[in-house]
Amino acid sequence: MLSYVSTPNRRARLGCAAVALVTLAGVLAAGFGAAENAGATGPPALANPAWSKVIGPTHLSSPTIADVNGDGVPDVVTADLSGMLHVLNGRTGQDLPGWPQPVQPRAGSTAAVESTPAVADLDRDGKPEIIVGAGSLEVAGQQGGVVAFNANGTVRFRIATATVAGQNAVVGTPAVGDVNGDGFPDVVFGSFDHRIYAVNRVGAELRGFPMDSLDTIWDSAALYDAGHIGRNDIFLGGDASPGGPCGNQSWSGLMRAIRVTSMGPVVRWTRCRHQIYQSSAAIGDLDGSGRMALVVGTGTGPSGDASATNRLNAYYLDNGQNVPGWPVLLNGAIFGSPVIGDINGDHHNDVVVTACAVCTDGRVWAFTGHGRALWNVVPGAAEGDHTEILSTPILVDLDGNGVNDVAVGQAGEFYFLRGTDGARLYRPIEVGRVVQDSAAVANFGPGLGWRIVVQSWKPQGDGTPAHGAGRVDAIPLSVAPRVTPAWPQWRLNPRHTAAPPAPPLPPAVAGYWLVASDGGIFTYGNARFYGSTGAIRLNKPIVTMARTPSGHGYWLVASDGGMFSFGDARFYGSTGGIRLNHPIVAMAPTPTGHGYWLVASDGGMFSFGDARFYGSTGGIRLNHPIVGMAPTVTGHGYWLVASDGGMFSFGDARFYGSTGNLRLVRPIVGMARTATGHGYWLVASDGGMFAFGDAHFYGSTGGQPLAAPIITQTPTASGKGYWLVAANGDVFPFGDARFYGSAGGFPLNRPIVTAAASKHS
Repeated sequence: MLSYVSTPNRRARLGCAAVALVTLAGVLAAGFGAAENAGATGPPALANPAWSKVIGPTHLSSPTIADVNGDGVPDVVTADLSGMLHVLNGRTGQDLPGWPQPVQPRAGSTAAVESTPAVADLDRDGKPEIIVGAGSLEVAGQQGGVVAFNANGTVRFRIATATVAGQNAVVGTPAVGDVNGDGFPDVVFGSFDHRIYAVNRVGAELRGFPMDSLDTIWDSAALYDAGHIGRNDIFLGGDASPGGPCGNQSWSGLMRAIRVTSMGPVVRWTRCRHQIYQSSAAIGDLDGSGRMALVVGTGTGPSGDASATNRLNAYYLDNGQNVPGWPVLLNGAIFGSPVIGDINGDHHNDVVVTACAVCTDGRVWAFTGHGRALWNVVPGAAEGDHTEILSTPILVDLDGNGVNDVAVGQAGEFYFLRGTDGARLYRPIEVGRVVQDSAAVANFGPGLGWRIVVQSWKPQGDGTPAHGAGRVDAIPLSVAPRVTPAWPQWRLNPRHTAAPPAPPLPPAVAGYWLVASDGGIFTYGNARFYGSTGAIRLNKPIVTMARTPSGHGYWLVASDGGMFSFGDARFYGSTGGIRLNHPIVAMAPTPTGHGYWLVASDGGMFSFGDARFYGSTGGIRLNHPIVGMAPTVTGHGYWLVASDGGMFSFGDARFYGSTGNLRLVRPIVGMARTATGHGYWLVASDGGMFAFGDAHFYGSTGGQPLAAPIITQTPTASGKGYWLVAANGDVFPFGDARFYGSAGGFPLNRPIVTAAASKHS
């Protein structure tokens, strides 16, 4: 397969970008003088650095700000091409005790770092960990991978990535978030070895990972709970080899939306383009609709397709479709990543990004969330600095007017631009040095105040980053921001999710039970646990359940008709001691809760307690087996449904329609009636929904790739929504159904076979 790093030409893209910057030594020197002379009449200057720290040669790795030692003052975490990871005291810039540490994906073998360190509490014990990728094109022959450190500098876990086409580096930044729904953060990253990794808090791979991406991955993952299912999806771009999912074009790229399930990763949607991904996606609400979208730039592959190379794209997270007004065309390749926030004071998100990465017209661009251009500027125009821009901006209120501004680096200087129009706010800093990474900004506390942290390198020797002089500077801001910085550091936050937190789940006014075939019960929302058969040796598997009218109990039913009562559910009889012609497939309680019906796959009906017999299909030759039933509101009748959607009505149950004459993509697996009893829904194993009578359609999973088939549907108390439940425990809410959690992200001992809604509180 064609790999970004398997040919000299591909490697040269980034290497030559760095070399091109340092061959402009005269321009850098001239720029220094121009900046100094402009100070007399130009914009004001910031204060001198509060501290500076000399580190090894640095390149793309950006500083991360987080409180590592727990003293309440932010620290600065940074790495360099010598392979050392530093944790600098936010007050003084000196390494904290236990630091620096070598980054060694394989013990004893230090590797250069292009990746930005991520900081997150993996154990949720109040002590942060640091996770960083290793490997660089600037330093050949080293083992790439990821290393996680404890706060004291000891190694937590190491992952050495595979070598493909001679490369194994992880230059992208690890992202940290719960992607499998177990309540603990996971670590997600891509690699030059053509794989996407997702590991848990101790470094163990999640099921189905590493996932073959088919080509090189440069960029960093973005994480967001796009499905509102209690766990993050993964959004990650990568190169696409000819003959792969993007066709026969070379230098193509593929953006994937990946959902982690108990069965492994599932790709929800993909988008191809005729350019690779080096820019990483940012996530936000672009159009004010509450519908989240990702914005992503491009890369520097010689695809020959300028319209693809210079295009900034925006896709909705839920289906990958273009956001209206996007894409937009810039003046060159977009290596840096876009950032999202309000920069014009209208309280709506805007997008800021840099271009171009391989030309002599480096610009900063600003757009509204609808794709309308606000401004674009050459930040170094006054100094004659037109070199390319690889770095990613940050957004912070620099002048105290309550509106975010833009801070961004370039070859030879670091610039401060007014958010409303891109004009200079302060004189450039880091003059004569190269900034190809992203800065970071934070309030370091009483007596210290707000500081911007910039990591740069000065060309030396042969002028490559590997032989540059690295330095970290912490510069006080002249005024404190009046608004929280919209994008304060690389990938937005120390966990590098590149996305705002998902809205919290609402207080539970309802809920549901999920039941596995061994009778294990999973409770969500206000559903309470009243007992299970999970620890009992069953003669036959559990196939269905129902709650009592009070909601304070439930029945579980096995395929032989064995009944298990919990909470205030009472036992009224069973077929457990009867030899059945066909297995039990469904049950329903009477409206009083003082009885119930069981139905077998041939439609044979068994009535217990105050449940009355109104007829059955037990003596009829069926085209397809019965798979579900529902009683009428009065309890004086019921419906049976077959797997082809054929409906059978008994007692006072009325026929409102069926799918018996339709050719179905997948079989019907269940049914539910509306609150009025004047209609019903049928659900297929792909989540296709069929509404009859006064039942309304509120959505389905019929067009979505599922990790496991849908096994049941249960309506809300209002009847204005429903939940679909899959065999792996995934829960999909529609209408007024709210998501309260699922079992879909972690392995189950037995599959989910049924579910029931709790009573509204």
